[in-house]
Amino acid sequence: TKDYTEFSVDVVSAANDYFNTKSTIKNIPLNTYKDVEGDYPKMNNVNLNSINQPDLILGSSVIRFKESKWGSVIYDDDLSLSDGDGENSMVIYKSLTEGGSYINVIADGLITVSVYTPVYAEPQGEVTFEISGVYTSTKWVEENSQTITFKIKKDIFITLAKNAEIRANVIVRYLAQGAWAQMEKSKIDITIKKKTAIKYSKRPLNSIALNEVYANLLGNINYIDAPADAFITSDKEVVTNTGYLSVVPKDFIRETSTMLGLVFNFGSTETKIEKVNTYFDRIEANNRIIIENYKDLVISNFETIYNSCTIGVEKYATKNIVHYEPYQTKLSYKRFNYNDEYVDSIGENMELVCTKLSADVEKIINRINDATTGNGQTSNDNFYFVPNRIGDYPDYQTPAEMADNHKAILALFFATGELDDLEDATFLAAYDDDGLSSSESAIYYNLVGDPDFFNNKRLRPIVYEFTALLGEADFSEHMAQIVDFNGETVDLFVYSSETTDKLSEIKCKALVYK
Repeated sequence: TKDYTEFSVDVVSAANDYFNTKSTIKNIPLNTYKDVEGDYPKMNNVNLNSINQPDLILGSSVIRFKESKWGSVIYDDDLSLSDGDGENSMVIYKSLTEGGSYINVIADGLITVSVYTPVYAEPQGEVTFEISGVYTSTKWVEENSQTITFKIKKDIFITLAKNAEIRANVIVRYLAQGAWAQMEKSKIDITIKKKTAIKYSKRPLNSIALNEVYANLLGNINYIDAPADAFITSDKEVVTNTGYLSVVPKDFIRETSTMLGLVFNFGSTETKIEKVNTYFDRIEANNRIIIENYKDLVISNFETIYNSCTIGVEKYATKNIVHYEPYQTKLSYKRFNYNDEYVDSIGENMELVCTKLSADVEKIINRINDATTGNGQTSNDNFYFVPNRIGDYPDYQTPAEMADNHKAILALFFATGELDDLEDATFLAAYDDDGLSSSESAIYYNLVGDPDFFNNKRLRPIVYEFTALLGEADFSEHMAQIVDFNGETVDLFVYSSETTDKLSEIKCKALVYK
């Protein structure tokens, strides 16, 4: 049995043709030009790290900065790490825009200053740390040997006047005679974003409907859930106008199913494609396969345990890729209990992450502009959903929507316990350890307070292994039902079945569904 995105229960032989050829590249002609909806202003994106500079502070000390690994890009006349006359590591950002620059400044870090006052003197004075127009804090000197710490965490929008600069300073004033101060540690990360008046150029993209790609790869398809308004193009087409989509079936199906939450069930005459959430709702409503006779029953916990989850699209740390918002990359989630405590149990991180497929509108726009200007002509084997939405979330899919596509699977691993037993109940909630997640509820996805995960039937991490004493059975369309040795009637989702050399026996592995 393959993973749930490409499984077939008792008809694996019907999928042999696909599995035997799934690593062979196929070139599929593109046939439809689709417009990229909306207008997209270029974004100045500055990413800096402070330079740690332990030194005596004589009145004041300006923190110096360098470009971070994420790189920086400025499209208009504004400056960073420059004062206009040359390089200047003390200048975080300078506006040269008429009327000023409306910018988003995100600062996170730590400043530590040691102040030493002679034992014969009374401690006095103050230490101030400030980032121009963004952050300021003052602390008093009250001990002869004192360590003063400033913890900075700021996310603010400001208007920076034309010719004004942002700098970071530590200022020491009014110390006792003979006292002195020293910078011990400066570790600050700063990101500045600005929507410029310069617009990206864009053009219609040669593409192909996703359902046509599936038909080309898999033949006859029965769509239970047809992907809505989904069109695919490739990096090769965007950059070099190849006119075709070049895909490895295995990669393409895995990536699109990861983003859309699709199940592929390979039959002898057709392949059924549907959303994993719909699939479990549908077969739950079907009649059960009653297993009256069985042997060798073993009940155990599901072996794989997850305590966190990453959902979205792989990040690209280059100067040419600037993300408008974090929802265009990845969001991170952890298992919490109802006391809002992270359940840091033994477990792994579930990865529902696309590495070759993107729905990020800006990534496509950047590639169009790279090709237009002659930069970045080297194409790759990545492919894209053509963005077709106007508004705050123009991407074809956001990570939060990807999470929603996988509710049935996330509930299996993260919605444990029962709603009426809050001591044992846990849920999946977004967190910000990756420095990218946003607090905007529109892009968040939590299992908190969603009664569907606790009141509705769902897969449980309890495995029943047994040999069913019956002939043929289509476990891909029906759940099984047995009475176990405790006398309890149990519904089971059989995810692996294998006939033995005895035609009336089927070895089964199943998850409890209740």
